[in-house]
Amino acid sequence: MGWRTNNILLVVAILLGIACVFDAHQLRTTEEWEKAERKIFDFEEGALRAFEVTRDEEAFTLEKDTDSLWYVNKPIRYRADQAAAEAFEFELRTLRKKFDVSVDDPEDLEVYGLAEPRLRLRFWITDEPQEVSVGNEVPEGDVYILVGGAEPAVYTVRSSFHDTLARDLKDLRDKRLLPFETYNVQALALEEGAWRVEWLKTDDGWATTSAGVSDRADPGKIDAILRRIQNLKAYRFHDDATEKEMEDYGFGGAGLPPRKIQISLKNDTVLLLAEVGVAQETANEIRVPGRRLLSESPNTVLLLPREALEDFGRDFSEFRSRTAVPFASYEVESFSVRRGEDVLTVSQEEGNWKITAPREADAEAAEVDSFLRMFEELEIAEFVHDRVVDLGPYGLGRGAAEIAIRTQDGEVILRYSDPQADEGRVFGILSGTESVVAIGAESLPTTPSEIGLMLLKRRVLDYSTRDAKLLQVSEADRVWEFEKKDGKWMAGEKEDRRAGEVVLSLSSLQAMRFVDDRGTGKPYGLDEPTLVVKIQEKDAEYIVSFGDMADPAGRYGQVKGSEMIFVASPILYDEILELTRPVEDEPSEPPPEKD
Repeated sequence: MGWRTNNILLVVAILLGIACVFDAHQLRTTEEWEKAERKIFDFEEGALRAFEVTRDEEAFTLEKDTDSLWYVNKPIRYRADQAAAEAFEFELRTLRKKFDVSVDDPEDLEVYGLAEPRLRLRFWITDEPQEVSVGNEVPEGDVYILVGGAEPAVYTVRSSFHDTLARDLKDLRDKRLLPFETYNVQALALEEGAWRVEWLKTDDGWATTSAGVSDRADPGKIDAILRRIQNLKAYRFHDDATEKEMEDYGFGGAGLPPRKIQISLKNDTVLLLAEVGVAQETANEIRVPGRRLLSESPNTVLLLPREALEDFGRDFSEFRSRTAVPFASYEVESFSVRRGEDVLTVSQEEGNWKITAPREADAEAAEVDSFLRMFEELEIAEFVHDRVVDLGPYGLGRGAAEIAIRTQDGEVILRYSDPQADEGRVFGILSGTESVVAIGAESLPTTPSEIGLMLLKRRVLDYSTRDAKLLQVSEADRVWEFEKKDGKWMAGEKEDRRAGEVVLSLSSLQAMRFVDDRGTGKPYGLDEPTLVVKIQEKDAEYIVSFGDMADPAGRYGQVKGSEMIFVASPILYDEILELTRPVEDEPSEPPPEKD
């Protein structure tokens, strides 16, 4: 085909495509228009104010209150199940007719079951009610309805509309013991006779109090309690109970004291009060009656499942936080450890940890983080005694170790003991409390000077191998010298690559641990060292002495000019010692240099 024919076919195809799209658009528009035409009632979501359903001679009314919540007002007032009420509104708002039914004679209404309907609805969008009657079923599964007004009309509609109106009244009742959202709760109290536990949400989290003792609350426990209360639902209601029936349920009269649940909401400080009576045993199960004093009649009893009593009467310790020291390690700005006159202070400066007392030194970040996490993860094994006056028997008197941890939000102090004769337990008491607790740890570091050694920065030498010119190793009265010439380390006229490797290893010498920060060296064999290494640069020199073997491994070492005594790796020591042996004749590349 020629190019003209191709172009003509292309134009035809484009026109056909446009026509199809236009036709589909018109079809959708028509469908939407017809769907809107079939809609019986036209009102916006949330506009329904009230409705009344009459079945035979029984009637009930639901009304939306000023708080936009649904309440059953007839036969008695109580809170409605919000989801069920909203589902009814949705059914009514989306109701569509399937067929218009012609009614020429009033007797026709009787044929459709609409002359004396058994199911009637009145609802209010405005002050004027609208009425709907539901009649017989249509063989296809639909139902007839009569819509009242200036011009009454009969339609067939989906059968689900009938099912919605025919729902049992108990299905429309809010079965929750106390309707609330957990995030809105500001305070909670459980009470049973003399037993009472309270919780209060503060800026620092939940606090709990019982019998005059206050403590931090376990957030997981309070959350679980609130969710259990929130999910409690009645399986049956007893309205208008007599005084005798109320006593039988455990309210008033003789018998066990009622359990009380009290919740305060932070948004409007509404006080919700519920009472849970004594257990009633049936042939099949033990059930617990309960009374809700909120929107219920005072004589309405809710019959609840047994778990309503789960949290009553429990030991106060079960509700207390098991975290020994409440802080987050990543928020710490500084901390101090004190025991008597021995004090260690560590602070964070520009992102780096520094030991600032008793003397200034760089701290190893990983060791500081590990030390703080040890205290952050401490748990309380047992609440030993509240309101303790004499701390001596617990090893917490004068001279006990204290750690003070400071964050932007304040300071928390834990005083803790050495392992005690009492089963080797470690006891502690937190600042602001009078409660002695047993800490779930076999032991904790208690000597500030030892902790300081543990936190010291591990690197004891730091220089550039590029600037190193001379290496000298001394053993007793013998000395071996190595000099760098033209980038190669030479022993006399012979190259010895081992010298370059030692210089590289020493340039970033890391202590395995520190053992003394005021050492004279004598107890560690450093007064008469086994090896002395000197690295010389153009304008500086570094001298490291090695002494006795450390337990369980390594060698004691000390850098000239420093009082710190550390333990060096045995591998490094052997590497240096190797320089005192003859070099093997084998060519090799020189080791890399460090700037």
